[in-house]
Amino acid sequence: MLTIRRVVLGGMLLTALTGPALAGSVPVGTVSLAVDFKLGFCSIQIRNLTGDPAAGGYALPPDYPVLTALTWQQTNLTYTTVDQAGNTVSRTVALGTIAPGAFTSSDLAFAQSTVFQSVTLSAVIVPGTFVTSGGTYTSSDLAIAAQLARQDGKPLRTFDSADVLVVHADPATSSHLLQQHRAGPPFALLVNRIWQRRRQIFAL
Repeated sequence: MLTIRRVVLGGMLLTALTGPALAGSVPVGTVSLAVDFKLGFCSIQIRNLTGDPAAGGYALPPDYPVLTALTWQQTNLTYTTVDQAGNTVSRTVALGTIAPGAFTSSDLAFAQSTVFQSVTLSAVIVPGTFVTSGGTYTSSDLAIAAQLARQDGKPLRTFDSADVLVVHADPATSSHLLQQHRAGPPFALLVNRIWQRRRQIFAL
């Protein structure tokens, strides 16, 4: 079963894998909420963080360790907003194919006053077998997913972020990455690493 622990720190939604799920999921990117205060709009930002950095890719090992450049296909994003009357409205946008790197679309830009309750992304990856910094993995159903929502049920805040995960990943040649994730870093180190990764991700 996929288990995700989310911790709110400084307005950011931190996503950490816990328990048995560490042996079955691999992070391949992020979904986040950003605001451009100068231009007065907010946007849902998607980043495919795969591909060998030495060859111009966007992987950020060890947190985003996939060195194979993965293409996300059949990508759908569903977002739920809250209107002035307090009613929730959901819309699904078909985004098609997302290559490694930052993805932008006019369908993901909104008025700065927009209140988001949740954002969910789903897609399939190609290829289904990929190399990470800890070994080779195979996805049994090619599915990837992310859910951006606050544990307390409150609206999302600026720069809240969640990982996009290969939901079912089985080791083909090495269990090193699984063992590394299962042990996990101390929480303080995890928070520091996420802040560092946040700066790198938003610099793309």
